[in-house]
Amino acid sequence: MEEEKYSDKKDVDESWKDAARKEKERYDRPDDMDAEHMPPLEANFALLISGLAMQALLSLGRLPYSEGEAPEINLAQAKYLIDTIALLREKTEGNLSADEIALIDGTLYDLRMQYVEASDGGDGQKHEQTSSS
Repeated sequence: MEEEKYSDKKDVDESWKDAARKEKERYDRPDDMDAEHMPPLEANFALLISGLAMQALLSLGRLPYSEGEAPEINLAQAKYLIDTIALLREKTEGNLSADEIALIDGTLYDLRMQYVEASDGGDGQKHEQTSSS
């Protein structure tokens, strides 16, 4: 009877290992696999903040929008995105892990400094963004 319990446990352990191995193989993609065949990203707080930060950096002209074109600066859009991240920080107070707090606080600091630099035009003088309406 004792041997049967041990044997059943060994089968369970082996099947778990097989399942884990198959799962790993499913997510290990060869170098030639394109994005269409990659497993979907799992939504998480860090990806949300990173996505908003990337949009803000695009709006600040810190990242090229498309290859060969000069970056466009849209300070109003950048401010909106920075304020959105700050709002998320405020509304999630008490529900974030230490890593998430560090991520969002560091992101906000960096984006705010980039915003100040972009709005100064790099010459120390405050520049107003003209609206196109």
